[in-house]
Amino acid sequence: MVYFTNEQRVFMVLEYEKCRQPAIVINRFRHQFPDREPPCRQTVQKNYVKYRTHATSLNRHRGNSGRPRTARTDGNINEVRNILNQNPKVSCRRNPSNITKSSFNRIISKDIKWHPYRLQIRHELLPDDNPRRLRYCNWLLGRPEAMMRHIICGDEAGFSLNGRVSTWNVRCYAENPPRDYIRQAK
Repeated sequence: MVYFTNEQRVFMVLEYEKCRQPAIVINRFRHQFPDREPPCRQTVQKNYVKYRTHATSLNRHRGNSGRPRTARTDGNINEVRNILNQNPKVSCRRNPSNITKSSFNRIISKDIKWHPYRLQIRHELLPDDNPRRLRYCNWLLGRPEAMMRHIICGDEAGFSLNGRVSTWNVRCYAENPPRDYIRQAK
């Protein structure tokens, strides 16, 4: 919504005080401010009434309109900051303060200015990795084509038989997320 400037509001009040006719005020407004869309009749009258009753033609509700904040209070912001300092891997769905997921994310991004990132677990390439990979590719190419139809490859998550948890859906929060997270091959 485009607001009128203080100068434009004062002009409307003074001109309406002189002539008491909104149509004349609108025409004079067009000549005074040619690059601005003129106000409608109701705006001129309401602006004048507001000046007479409240001794101001400024927008009295600017900055106070809209829904009041209930979750993004100073107490909740400090609580979320403390939670993240203790554990940056906290789940936004199951956070200890029982704030809704959307409010928790809004507090993190808009108030605390941290950003979620996903850990990229990578194995560092060692000198003997290249020959092993080459042997595996040659072995795979030597298999029958019928076997190749039953192989599923994906990059969505890592599955292991030793009980390690996949970190695909784990998000960490930090002000400056790290570029790389490298874990040594075992």
